[in-house]
Amino acid sequence: MEVDPSVVLVQAGSGFVIGVLLGWSIRKLAKALLMVIGLYLASLVFVASLGWIVICWDKVASSIGWIFALLTGRSETVIESLIATSPLGLALASGFIVGVTNFFKGLVEPTTRRSFKFIRREEDEN
Repeated sequence: MEVDPSVVLVQAGSGFVIGVLLGWSIRKLAKALLMVIGLYLASLVFVASLGWIVICWDKVASSIGWIFALLTGRSETVIESLIATSPLGLALASGFIVGVTNFFKGLVEPTTRRSFKFIRREEDEN
């Protein structure tokens, strides 16, 4: 069975681009979701400090542990299924990692460097 190299390159390139876009969007979504969760928990702690409600922290900790166990248990099967569809899967996985880690930030979004000048003031002797 012959494999056409142009088809493999197109699959790998499109998989990488799709992976970068997917990783970038998941990173942005996770950042917004964590902000909402943080504000919610901060408001709960504030209301609890006023004495209006009582929070059972042991149940909160067990719920958070259950959520992490659910996420880590399913992530292995997703990664295995993505890599199993090579070359599209390998390119998608590497693009996803690049998108999540913001590897190309300096290339895509130019960074502005601020140069601060610290001026030492002379004190008046009057």
